[in-house]
Amino acid sequence: MEHLQAMLKHAQNFPDKDWMTALNYSPKKVEGMASFVRAMSIYLKSEAEKYGFPYFEISDQNFKGSIDKVVENISARDASFR
Repeated sequence: MEHLQAMLKHAQNFPDKDWMTALNYSPKKVEGMASFVRAMSIYLKSEAEKYGFPYFEISDQNFKGSIDKVVENISARDASFR
């Protein structure tokens, strides 16, 4: 529900940067997309754990901080391969 609210807020605040707004998605359709994204995240987390890959949850509250953690992890792994 929290992610859905963030998606709706983003669409409202930045309609020119939101692909769902450009396609005239209704709030109900955006809700369906949020459910799909959540289900895919659960699946991808499960697969990452099964095969020993890292999984990162991207936070709506701290998007930049979430991305920074991913970049730090990739950078550390890249350095170990050199």
